Amino acid sequence: MAWADAFRDQSVLVTGASSGIGRATAVAFAAAGARVALVARRRPQLDEVAAEVAAAGGRALVVPTDVTDRGAVADCFATVVRAHGGVDVVVNGAGVLVPGPVATLRDEDLDAMLRVNLFGALFVMQEAMTHMRPRGAGVIVNVASLAGRRGVSPLGGYCATKFALIGLTEALRSELHGGPVHVGLVLPGVVDTPMVDAAMQDPDFLALWPPALS
Repeated sequence: MAWADAFRDQSVLVTGASSGIGRATAVAFAAAGARVALVARRRPQLDEVAAEVAAAGGRALVVPTDVTDRGAVADCFATVVRAHGGVDVVVNGAGVLVPGPVATLRDEDLDAMLRVNLFGALFVMQEAMTHMRPRGAGVIVNVASLAGRRGVSPLGGYCATKFALIGLTEALRSELHGGPVHVGLVLPGVVDTPMVDAAMQDPDFLALWPPALS
């Protein structure tokens, strides 16, 4: 099967679709024939991605959603199910990064990262399963990070959230083993994205990571 038809008419929901890895993932699925739901908080950026998808001949549904709000996530899935008839693939790509040494890590920064990177991913996974299990099929892919396998400074808080996401994903995979819903895990390294660009403005980050980002 040609890549252009690999996901023909599949319903794919991508969180974090407004930029970075999520955006690239959404566009790639659309190019492969999928009906893609673009999920993130910022509607203007999602509209830009939708226009990019349309220009490439794809189909996109813009669903502005704050994944840290469990009710909003449920409403998001309901919207996609009404439009597409179901959800076949979910990609958890939403994420935030606030760099800083562990010694001075602010609780509000860790909380912000946990709300998106862990709780947001959990809410999306749980809602995905409520729709996929009755249909007897589905795939959930969580985008974690190599920083979720090894703690590095000044990303201690971010690492903690990604370690947690990996553990949650591996536990879910064991829970669903042998069933019709499958769970995947992606661990990117340093990627040229707006999130990394923003982190590069932090002097602590630049002091430790210039070789990787040059």
